[in-house]
Amino acid sequence: MKTSEPRALKDERYWTKQYPLRMKKRPDTIDTVTYKVQTGCGALYIRITHIDGRPFELFPELGKSGGCAFAMTESLGKLTSIMLRLGVDPAMVVCFLRNIKCDRTAGLRPKVYSCADALAQTLERFLKEEGNRELTQELKREHWEVE
Repeated sequence: MKTSEPRALKDERYWTKQYPLRMKKRPDTIDTVTYKVQTGCGALYIRITHIDGRPFELFPELGKSGGCAFAMTESLGKLTSIMLRLGVDPAMVVCFLRNIKCDRTAGLRPKVYSCADALAQTLERFLKEEGNRELTQELKREHWEVE
């Protein structure tokens, strides 16, 4: 599968001029874990690359290419990967994407409300399996100021 990447993503000079944050370089080899999640749009395969148990990139694949759901899921994956490579706490990404709802839900427990929710649930599952910190109410409050 070939995806187009804007030249700005490939050109480190763009990032250093435009943003004070530095995107971590992708190593030559990297460990990957793949999860399969049932969503209202069908089976969603989520590949999470990680370095020493810390998520580095996230690649979701949903159905055939060209559809609207596929495009939205791919864009979520690209934005999430950029956030992770810039050093954003993965728990913060989970808090932002968790419980986003669409008209198609799937599953009984845990209920998957949307493809974005599936990404959040999978990333949270990965963090727990890798022994990273649990997403407690304190952590959610730390990242998502909701009163």
